[in-house]
Amino acid sequence: MDDGPPRGHREGNAHNEASGTVSGSVVQARVVHGDINLIDRGTSRVIPSQLPAHPSAFVGRDEELKWLDEHMTARPDAVTIAAVSGAAGIGKTALALSWAHLAQHRFPDGQLYVDLRGFGSQEPMTCSQALYSFLTSLGVAPEAVPTGLDAKAGLYRSLLHERRLLVVLDNARDTEHVRPLLPGSSSCVALVTSRNRLDSLGAREGAHSLSLGLLNRADAVALLERRAGRERVAEEPENAIVLVGRCARLPLALSIAAARVANRPGARLAELVEELEDENGRLDALDLGDTDLDLRAVFSWSYRAMPSADQTAFRLLGLFVGPDIGDLAAASLFGVSLPECRRRLGRLAAAHLVEERVPHRFRMHDLLRMYAAELADADDHASRTAAVSRMLDHYLHSSWTAERCLYAYRDSVDLPPPAPGVVVATAATYQEALGWFTVEHAVLLAAVGQARAQGFRRHAWLLPWSLVTYFERRGHWQDEIRVLIAALSSAAEHNDQQAQSRTLRYLGRGLTLVGDHQEAEEHYSRALHISESLGDVDHQARTHRGMSMLYQSTRRYEEALTHGEVATKQFRQAGNKNGEARALHTLARCQAELGRYEDALEHSSEAIRLFRQLSFPDPQGEASAVDSYAFALHRLGRHQEAITHYEHALVLWRQLGNRFYEAGTLTRLGGAHRSAGDAVCTEQVWMLALEIYEQLNHPDAELVRAALTAW
Repeated sequence: MDDGPPRGHREGNAHNEASGTVSGSVVQARVVHGDINLIDRGTSRVIPSQLPAHPSAFVGRDEELKWLDEHMTARPDAVTIAAVSGAAGIGKTALALSWAHLAQHRFPDGQLYVDLRGFGSQEPMTCSQALYSFLTSLGVAPEAVPTGLDAKAGLYRSLLHERRLLVVLDNARDTEHVRPLLPGSSSCVALVTSRNRLDSLGAREGAHSLSLGLLNRADAVALLERRAGRERVAEEPENAIVLVGRCARLPLALSIAAARVANRPGARLAELVEELEDENGRLDALDLGDTDLDLRAVFSWSYRAMPSADQTAFRLLGLFVGPDIGDLAAASLFGVSLPECRRRLGRLAAAHLVEERVPHRFRMHDLLRMYAAELADADDHASRTAAVSRMLDHYLHSSWTAERCLYAYRDSVDLPPPAPGVVVATAATYQEALGWFTVEHAVLLAAVGQARAQGFRRHAWLLPWSLVTYFERRGHWQDEIRVLIAALSSAAEHNDQQAQSRTLRYLGRGLTLVGDHQEAEEHYSRALHISESLGDVDHQARTHRGMSMLYQSTRRYEEALTHGEVATKQFRQAGNKNGEARALHTLARCQAELGRYEDALEHSSEAIRLFRQLSFPDPQGEASAVDSYAFALHRLGRHQEAITHYEHALVLWRQLGNRFYEAGTLTRLGGAHRSAGDAVCTEQVWMLALEIYEQLNHPDAELVRAALTAW
């Protein structure tokens, strides 16, 4: 059925005013035996010039313009098509029109443009309506336009034959919305924009695809300057940067913010920055009262076009506050299988409601996330709580699985099974576990904060507790302390004595590593008091060993020795062979510092033997024991033997990725080389240690720097 002319077209007018200059008569068409024949009643062609005005505030996009230049050159063998896709408000139309104006000279036979209204407050324009508009713009009399879609398309392609003409199909809903509008002549070029990724247009028509991202910060500031005035921005450069961030570098949001600034000559950027600080009201602040400039409305056009299941997935993604989310975590959040989750995320990504920044990891810019969170607020509380709980279960059980790969002898806790629908990441090796933690680092910090803020008590202390081995070995001590403080608050609020004791002990360890020895001692003392009241011998032994390491750091070696001896005895009492081996090498280090070198060799040697007899390897413990053994050898003057053992410890540290302990061994290895009279190796090794300490921002960098200066 024919859709007729687009609304607003004046029938009977042979010259569409938007079509440009006409010289000569119009073209008529008639249908003979089903074929379209053209009757050219003049020698001149209509040259349409339908491009809307060049976007006045367009800035940046240099790489994208270059890409279009390279890919939008007419080919002799096929129609050249480029499809620009991107999220709502990202600037697709502005890019397309900017390039079209710059390249206008390439198309002497004209430029056709149509807004297909695939996403917006109006009904989408049909292909038949668009073709009617194109045909009349090309000089076909309205009464001569064929009635059927195929007939219109055939006439359209005939008129474009061998013409060098640009066709801009803006705001398409999907591939079928543009396919009948594509030229048939290889001399023509088509540029399509859509919120949806038009993959099938590439597969069937060979279209080149460009996915448009957010503006970089410099271009975002330039857009703000162009819209609000360079002087206004120059007066408050820091606030301009913050404003750009709060607008998510989204061109539409920046344009709205700039309009608000421009319309209030006496206002400062700082006022708008403060107004946009509250995430709950940010979308309200970026609403000018015009449907096309209301972010909620603009976002909703994409959201409402999605199937119901995908709408639900989009809303649920708004419940998580992390920077991005992996597909396993998303499957847990949605409560669906992994294949189904990937299908939903794939459709959301194709609609640019999420971005797949790397394979199987997805994110939204802040304004879209806020919109999703607002929509989720309308869902019932129980379903929202269950979804967040499943997601936190994913992170908790996945981190515990990875934690056991890093250190199989962590003291155990009662971990409830994951809820139905939770998908757990299963790291199988040390390197896989380390890689998982590295990828999820920022997300895990956000998950801890969310668990604490939203009252998920079990996750709020167990999740931080499962991260300490990774944080310690990679030198992320401030992150370790921050999440453990949150865990301690949660445990204290619920009077969980065991949770408090264990968290205090790990806080003591983290504070020792950053050099806050007094507070570390207070936390260890509290942990020891609670574990004694609970009769937990194993935890008492772990705490005594931690206190021994603390006192070594402050050169209180007699106290360190006492705690090391108690730890060794209690680990033996508890039957913990791994703990006993760790206590023995700690004890050996104290003895070496006190000049009891033979005792140190004996205890560190015994520790190495125990580590190598364990059911599961503990390379961290073994490396420490080998280092302690080398330290005693060095003090005994057996420098070459010490160097050999230090180098073996280094191999283990590097396999573990434990840079802090690697730096410590390098420092001591440099001392052994110095004692052996090897100046070159001494300097090389100490320079490596200094580099690591500086990267970790650790105070021991000054000690190594001083040693190098003195050397």
